Amino acid sequence: MDRDRSPRRDRRSGGGAAKREMRKGPPEKRIFINNLPFEAKWQDIKDLFRKEVGEVSFVELFDDESGRPRGAGVLEFATADLAKKAVDKMHRHEFKGRKLVVKEDFDVERDKYGRIITDRDRERMRREG
Repeated sequence: MDRDRSPRRDRRSGGGAAKREMRKGPPEKRIFINNLPFEAKWQDIKDLFRKEVGEVSFVELFDDESGRPRGAGVLEFATADLAKKAVDKMHRHEFKGRKLVVKEDFDVERDKYGRIITDRDRERMRREG
């Protein structure tokens, strides 16, 4: 019997993510990636970076408020050297007709949509909540 897996889990995150909350390893091992094709799945991204760079520990792709892909995500590598290599080698790399934007993922807090949470956002959430 051929069973479908959860499309949300299969499409958006992988590499050991049991929860929806974003895993957060050391920032020097993480990169932020943008300009992904909207149809890209986490496994596509993991396979690409594993082939071109090296061992990928984790991939998280972000959706917007409507549940549609944002074309952005965070990858975590086994080492800081691999993360640096990913930025150096994969920035502007063409993938499915799009040039990827790959940069360091600084030690910032992100919401579930992948957007950086600022102090102003925290203050607004405190007032509203």
